[in-house]
Amino acid sequence: GLDLAGAYGPTRATGTVAVSGNKLQLTITGTGEELVWNNATSASAADGVWDTSLANFSDGHSDSTFQAFDSVTFDDSVAPGNPKTVTLGSILAPARVRVDNSQGSYTFLSAPGALAGVGSLVKTGGSRLTFIGSNGHAMFGPIVAGGGSIDFSGKAIATSKLVLEEGASFDNAIATVGAMALKAGSAAATLQGSGTWTKTTPGTVTLTASNRLSGAGMIEAGSLIVGDPVTPNDSGSLGTGAVTIASGASLEIHRGDYNPAIASTLTGSGSLKLTGTAGLGVPKSSFSFTAQDTGFSGPVSITNA
Repeated sequence: GLDLAGAYGPTRATGTVAVSGNKLQLTITGTGEELVWNNATSASAADGVWDTSLANFSDGHSDSTFQAFDSVTFDDSVAPGNPKTVTLGSILAPARVRVDNSQGSYTFLSAPGALAGVGSLVKTGGSRLTFIGSNGHAMFGPIVAGGGSIDFSGKAIATSKLVLEEGASFDNAIATVGAMALKAGSAAATLQGSGTWTKTTPGTVTLTASNRLSGAGMIEAGSLIVGDPVTPNDSGSLGTGAVTIASGASLEIHRGDYNPAIASTLTGSGSLKLTGTAGLGVPKSSFSFTAQDTGFSGPVSITNA
């Protein structure tokens, strides 16, 4: 067996470790509990503390404390209709954090704790989740933005994979992403990294920040909108990675500055739509393509440029 308690405190998980060549391989053989937040020590009030000593979760039978590598859910069963603040009281390493809220926002406050390790974050439901503090979200497992919004208060985060779906918004972060699966939603966050990404499903995804993606992307279906389509400004770019636009899919770029550069190599037969701004005393935008785009054969439409 393997003692996993050293880094993050007590745990119910078990595992084995083996040496394979020059690599150390960790295999988790027993997972932690499935727990649901009930804030029992504060009489299920809206605000409470998540640490490794307070029994503020339910395991389905009784109140329970959190241990490392447990999977936890925060939902509307506590103080429905009210905003809720969960203070992270220690360094916490969950296997998965699910926030499923439609009746009031959740705020995770790092004071002095943080979420750490390789666990995943899943956000569903129509309400907001906000991280406040210097290091509230320090996990680097997958993030699934699947409802409502996630706001990281401008902090730098890392994730092995970002999934954006169900019209969710992923906001206010500098996010280093290993890979991305874009389906439907928006991101007002700076996305960077060398991993590959895809845009699938008929839905629309809007990216409004100046992103720094160097990995190759594939727009398989639906529309990928880059920039603010309502009020175009000088933000809105993908980065330098090659982009393939499949037939029937589209890439829309909205910019309000005079001569924005498009650094991605474009291929495919889908649609490219460029929109600038023009008005009294405002010159039309002029888009510059700085890469080789001879592999692109789709239709191009230009508005106010």
